[in-house]
Amino acid sequence: MALKPVLAACPPRDSIASADSYAANLDAALREEIATPQGALEFFQTTYPTDAISRACRMAFSRLKYGKASGQPSIYRFSSVYGGGKTHTQIAMAAVAKHPEVCRSNPDNLISPDLAVDGVAVVSFNGKNADVVYGMKLDAASNRAKSLAGVIAYHAGGAAALEAIRNHDDSLSDPGGAYFASLFGNRPALILIDELVEWVARMVVSDPEYGGAKAGLCISALCEAVAQCDKAALVVTTPEPGHDAFQRNIAQLDNIMGEIAATLARESYEMTPSAEADLPAILRRRLFAAVDDDAAAATAAAYAAIAQRYRPDDHDAEARFRDAYPFHPSLIRIIQRQLAMNRDFQRVRGTIRLLTNIVRRIAEQGSRDALIHPHHADFDDKPISDHLIATLHHEGIAPAIGADVAGPDSVAAKMGAGCGAQIAATIMLGSLSTDEASGLTEHEIVSAVLAPRPEAEGGGGIRTDDAGVVAGELRRYLNAALYLDENRSASGRYRFTSEPNVRRMVNDRKDRFRVPNFLADRVKDALVAEYSAPRGNSDALGLKVYPSKNDNAADDRNQCQLAVMPADYFNWRNAHAQAHILAELYEWRSGGNDPRQHKNAIVFLVADNNDLSVLQEQIVTRAAGEALKQENPNLPARQRQLLDEIIAQAGKDVSQAVQNKWTHLFYPAGGEGFSPQSPGLRHEQIAVATDKANRGQEAVLGKLAERNKIPNPANPRLNPAEWGNTRLGGAQQEREGMTLAELHRSFTASPARPMMTGRAAFHDCIVAAIKSGDLVVATGTGETITADKAHRSFLDDECRAWMPGKRPAPPPAPAPPSPPTLPAERVGGGGPLPAPAAPGIPDFNGDTFKADYAFSLLDGHMKQHNAGWEDVDSLAIMCDDLSAVTWLLDRMGAAAAPARCRVTIASDAVSIGANDQTPDQWRERERTFERVRGYAGNPAPDAAIEFFAGADFAAIVAAMDSRYDVTLQVSFR
Repeated sequence: MALKPVLAACPPRDSIASADSYAANLDAALREEIATPQGALEFFQTTYPTDAISRACRMAFSRLKYGKASGQPSIYRFSSVYGGGKTHTQIAMAAVAKHPEVCRSNPDNLISPDLAVDGVAVVSFNGKNADVVYGMKLDAASNRAKSLAGVIAYHAGGAAALEAIRNHDDSLSDPGGAYFASLFGNRPALILIDELVEWVARMVVSDPEYGGAKAGLCISALCEAVAQCDKAALVVTTPEPGHDAFQRNIAQLDNIMGEIAATLARESYEMTPSAEADLPAILRRRLFAAVDDDAAAATAAAYAAIAQRYRPDDHDAEARFRDAYPFHPSLIRIIQRQLAMNRDFQRVRGTIRLLTNIVRRIAEQGSRDALIHPHHADFDDKPISDHLIATLHHEGIAPAIGADVAGPDSVAAKMGAGCGAQIAATIMLGSLSTDEASGLTEHEIVSAVLAPRPEAEGGGGIRTDDAGVVAGELRRYLNAALYLDENRSASGRYRFTSEPNVRRMVNDRKDRFRVPNFLADRVKDALVAEYSAPRGNSDALGLKVYPSKNDNAADDRNQCQLAVMPADYFNWRNAHAQAHILAELYEWRSGGNDPRQHKNAIVFLVADNNDLSVLQEQIVTRAAGEALKQENPNLPARQRQLLDEIIAQAGKDVSQAVQNKWTHLFYPAGGEGFSPQSPGLRHEQIAVATDKANRGQEAVLGKLAERNKIPNPANPRLNPAEWGNTRLGGAQQEREGMTLAELHRSFTASPARPMMTGRAAFHDCIVAAIKSGDLVVATGTGETITADKAHRSFLDDECRAWMPGKRPAPPPAPAPPSPPTLPAERVGGGGPLPAPAAPGIPDFNGDTFKADYAFSLLDGHMKQHNAGWEDVDSLAIMCDDLSAVTWLLDRMGAAAAPARCRVTIASDAVSIGANDQTPDQWRERERTFERVRGYAGNPAPDAAIEFFAGADFAAIVAAMDSRYDVTLQVSFR
């Protein structure tokens, strides 16, 4: 059911549309607002009788009607901060006293009809209007009074009574309690003194030596007189110490008011006219002609349901929304806990003025919202903005309004149709208090914006009923707003300040990076960073960013290639029209002359369209942040920390933008493809799999694994039929088997087979097949690899595989050579014959194999020539991977000691140039070179380690790792 728009359920009073004064004024009310019975009736209709006001009126009018016999106090002191309803209560009492007939005929008033009193003398004094120099004008006949005593005399006894104490009035003194008592007599008299502290302040300023004492004596005399009179009641308003009236730098004022308060307290009843809980009811009565209770109940239930989805433990949500209706509880809370903390914002009258303007603005805009939210404080509206900014002395925050909150060029406006404008206005309203209370938490902001979507939107529009959506919009806004405080307190409050923050400084530098060539290079860098092989993952894909006919992705059996297409060259929106582009890159090697041999070893990643604006904006943000950091090395620590956060977040956003853009994967599958022009490629869309930066390849591998295109790394066993479907199933191959190189090629060449991301992944499948009995595999020397020894380290291209039971019996091993026979000792000779010269031992120069297998070949070579490690003169271990060099040095360094065997570990592919390296690869090279130099003690990227003489084969092999390919070169003595 659609909720009733707030102004349809609560029609505004006609009087608020033309209201130009929101401050209650006792003198003006007596002259105009409640001067007539009709005026009094209207006043009662717009006044909410709080418990405190009703109680005070009953007590005071019981005293006025029944006198001392009522047992009620004769003096009442209303004390609260400005805007707490003190003056409004005095006006209500005056209306009851002046128009008892209204009270008797209309039950909608502050007292019961039987307490209405006829003939009450109403004496009023407003301290703000006091004039201790020229006198306060009292009537059209130009009667004036300078003192409180003179004003009371005039209102109680007319011009003659004032003239009788003229000397006292001129000297700002009082004629004593007996005189006041004679003025009031035994008739009912209601004496209303408002803004007492204002009058006392004027007395002190006019007569610094005696003014304060005169004021105190006058109040004491008045209290004495009221106590003596049978039916008199004195009502005095005083603000709480520490608030506006005391901020005068008048040294005596605090002491004098303390003495006066003590005088009043001896005989008075003290009360606060309104409490926080009364505010919604006061506002409802003041602003609206009626309230639809059914609409209130339905709205409270709908909002409570949303609030409880956001916070399931919010069990009192419905009651909270019902009590605050038609206002959002967040608006009431901001007014009471934040705006009211500003001494220039009077709690009731300031709120009425603000809400009057908000109601007017809602009516102008035709809003269909069911509650009045904080964001309805529209800072585009001049009356609202002037009241909240100028009146509250927040002029310094005006630039933040234009930049972030209101106007066509603001951040909120540029966020589009979301709830950015609502978020911005809410944060701004919460920023207009004192520093201690300023700002809102994320929970407070989201709660203030959450709302059922109006039925007029047809279920469309921003999902303001979804806390996750609103929180997402909040994060978007926080990342873009220029004047948000960057030094938030530990409570995590967001607020606007008068100074642009680091975000603004970053924003000011963005334009310099919006250069096509720069952006093109950085987009390509982002793709390289996102889709490069994860470090340490030997099963990862090789990467080719932006392949072309002349510079295509590699045709590599040992590593599957990921080809990332340029968005402006080939994208999913135009995929069918441009399918020939992908077909050429899939079918041909670089140059387009040779067919691709390994068609099952390449996949293509394609963008959804050619719009890169979101990605480019994040790239620009990161570049601008890095430029700001470089240009301002002496930024304060808190700004530097935020700048680092901005740069890091922009980096994550770049990663996410890339993953969100390149979401279409094409992989070889055989059979019917996505297009007649590309029959071998199947299309899949990738959902973003990770929110971690530079991990996009994981999403690609995840999708291939999900579609069973690549073996599961956790369980790489293939269906046994996959092996039989290769040439291993043929009659000749049953006898001869296939080398692993040939077998691997049969997978990389056929799109219908599982894809091997690299040689390591293929070897894992072989290991799984050996362990499960799906294959029989032997090393190049003919040794069968048993299940307990099945490991990558024993596998290389020369290993040979057979289907189970098809391997021919191996030939017998040759007999070992007989040891040489020394000639017998000569008879009668002079000793044994000299041993013949040992045959020469040829140097060993092995091919590239896994480390432990290479050493096993070396060991066989040495045994064949009857050589031991003591015969080794030098051993060179060469790796083509610099990280392997460093790793081997780390492992073998512990065995270093003087010996006759010198071992050199080196890279045979050292390149200082970094033109074709990613930043991470270059940093890895730098670290490797530094460590190698440290071992070597010289600038060359080689290192030497000396081993114990006679170190055995096992000790050296134990120091190696089968993960690395090495070439061994050994020379013998």
